[in-house]
Parts: sequence; structure tokens; C-alpha cells
Amino acid sequence: MLQHKFVAEWQDGRKETSTPTLELLGDPEGYSAMALSVVAACGIATQLLLDEEPALRKPGVHAP
Repeated sequence: MLQHKFVAEWQDGRKETSTPTLELLGDPEGYSAMALSVVAACGIATQLLLDEEPALRKPGVHAP
């Protein structure tokens, strides 16, 4: 299980909390959950680089 907690405070003073959770099971006869989740992110990043995605040329943090 992988869980993040994000807290946003908006200009009007409101606070909003988001807690996305990833639950993934590995295959006892194959790849672990860690291997499956890491390879997916690496594959997506590699494809974006090969496609020369313009957003990757911008500095800083990027929203999905």
C-alpha cells in the first residue's frame, strides 16, 4: 500500500485534504508489487522523453 496526504490552503483561507491510496498485490509466481509499480512509472517517463513532450522542458514542479 502506498498513501500520500496532501493539504492545500487556498487564497480564501479554505483548507482541503486529499489522501490518494494505491493498493497493489504482487504475483507470488512473478513480479512483486514494487516491481510492477516502479516499471509503470519508468515506462511512462521513458515514453514521454522519447516523444519529446514539451512539458518536460519547463523547469519546476508539474501537476499531472
